[in-house]
Amino acid sequence: MRLLLALALVMTARGQIPRPCATERHLASRTCCPLWWGDSSPCGKASGRGACRRLGSARGLRDPSSPSPPPLDFRLGWPAYFFGRLCACAPGYGGFDCGECAHGLRGPRCQHRHLVERRDLRQLLPTELGLFLDRLVLAKRARSPRYLIYTSASPRPGAPHRFRRASLYHVFTWAHYLCAKRRGDGAPEAYAHGGPAFPLWHRLYLLAFEREMRNLTGDPDFSVPYWTWAGQAACDVCTDNIFGSSNARGLLNPSSRFFSWPTFCSGEGAHELDFSMVCPPGATRLIRRRPGWDPNLGGLPSLEDVRSCLRLPTYDSPPYNQSALGSFRNALEGYLKPTDPNTLYPSMHNMVHYYCGGTMSSVTYSANDPLFLSHHSYIDKIFELWLRAHPGKASLYPQDPSIPHGHRADDRMPPFIPVALNRDFMRSSLDFGYTYSNMTV
Repeated sequence: MRLLLALALVMTARGQIPRPCATERHLASRTCCPLWWGDSSPCGKASGRGACRRLGSARGLRDPSSPSPPPLDFRLGWPAYFFGRLCACAPGYGGFDCGECAHGLRGPRCQHRHLVERRDLRQLLPTELGLFLDRLVLAKRARSPRYLIYTSASPRPGAPHRFRRASLYHVFTWAHYLCAKRRGDGAPEAYAHGGPAFPLWHRLYLLAFEREMRNLTGDPDFSVPYWTWAGQAACDVCTDNIFGSSNARGLLNPSSRFFSWPTFCSGEGAHELDFSMVCPPGATRLIRRRPGWDPNLGGLPSLEDVRSCLRLPTYDSPPYNQSALGSFRNALEGYLKPTDPNTLYPSMHNMVHYYCGGTMSSVTYSANDPLFLSHHSYIDKIFELWLRAHPGKASLYPQDPSIPHGHRADDRMPPFIPVALNRDFMRSSLDFGYTYSNMTV
């Protein structure tokens, strides 16, 4: 079971699958340093690409071999539950075996800069828009030979775990769903949400998705266009030629490409948010969307909401959760009113999810809706605007020891391998090889 579990988790990472690590020998040695095909040395060491290094310690990780291990939460101290040694790549390189280039680089020695532009959905030509949407459909249908996902169909302690093949799109649906669940040790916090790591984890999520889509399509410039929802009176991309219009029940109309899309990882019922069940099979349903379903929630965020959010000078503040006041991160995530940063009120990112209703309004299942990607591309654009408007702030990731596990600067972001720290992604998008077509609100 440990072998299968490790295989499943390793295969959810971006880039090459470390199949050599999915052996009893590697699990026993707690080492995942595959040979790079280019020189047959671990991590491409002979070519100067990387070296096999020990992971740093992680607060909050319990010893899984103890007589009474905690409920299985492989996210704690990711990925130290399985491996203590992984490839550490030299600057410019990436991947499980350091056989890839880092984001924003290309070439046989990763020596060339590569800059991709994320564009507004409304700026795309009809042929470009159609190609992007058709590629999402392809990602939904194409079963990935490189990925498995880990599932647990029962909340009973010691219940058997299962592993399922998934499409490329579903692997990323699973990744977001996984990090929306609360901690398995009983703490109320979740990963990637409700704390300082929120924009950083989602930045890596989009980068990893784009990389896998480039592998799938062969297009080195594939990117996720953004939906500029600020100041819109309604969801202007909820049309049948884009993300689909919907009827009174929230079902997408048959003329939409996404009409027959089933949800994924949506069968736990009362266990939706806890970690006792993980993506059990069954109970799928069609995605739903009901823009403006509750007029009491208000409409989409305004241009002034975005501008006020960008003027907040402090990235995050105590207690570094959904109650943080004066916090750019908390306003961007949508727990704080941007125009009055001393008032907790639904706004920004969260308000867009609430406004869209249906699948988008569920934190765990929202990534099932293709609209999720372009919504978060715009959230990332706002984050990038803040970084550029506050030079020097990028190095000020909060260091307070009270920050919840998973949100501290040096915490590793699950379920990504090669491992990445939260603070690694608090830098300009230009450092990762992408920018935006219009760097204004």
